[in-house]
Amino acid sequence: MNDRRQSDRLVSPDRLHARLGSEPPQVVDVRSAAEFAADHLPDAVHIPLDELPARLGELSAGQSVVTY
Repeated sequence: MNDRRQSDRLVSPDRLHARLGSEPPQVVDVRSAAEFAADHLPDAVHIPLDELPARLGELSAGQSVVTY
C-alpha cells in the first residue's frame, strides 16, 4: 500500500509545467542555508525544511507551491 500523499511525489520540471500551465508556482527552497547560498533557483524563497511548519503563513495564498 502506498501511503505517500500526492503532494509528496516527485514531479519532473516538464510535467510540472504541463500541470501548472501559465501560472508560475511559488518556489520554496527547503535546503540548508549553505546549500541555498551556494546556488538556488531565481526567485526561490528560502525556508529550511525544519522551519516550514512554523512559516507556512509566509507562502502566497491561492498560488501553487513547489518545494525542493
